[in-house]
Amino acid sequence: MANAIDFAVNLLNTNDYDGTRRVIDISGDGVENVSSDDGLKTARDNAVQAGIIINGLPILTGDPDLDDYYQRMISQTLVTLSPKKLDVKLSLTNQSLNR
Repeated sequence: MANAIDFAVNLLNTNDYDGTRRVIDISGDGVENVSSDDGLKTARDNAVQAGIIINGLPILTGDPDLDDYYQRMISQTLVTLSPKKLDVKLSLTNQSLNR
């Protein structure tokens, strides 16, 4: 996740567009697995200091505390997805598409 944040910050800082907001959306079903937690905090802090908003979207498939991890390590803006609720939404979508 730290590498993704750093990559996205670089893209936002070097493109030819001047938007009114700069936002990075991070989603996943696990914790940081390449960098250390300190590396993730550094990447997050650098992005926030550059005026970039980071949204977190943890997918709760196994780790019941993943939403807490995302909020503590990545973002104060958080949306969580539960697989059970997601399955219901997907099956409703599939039913309406099959008609």
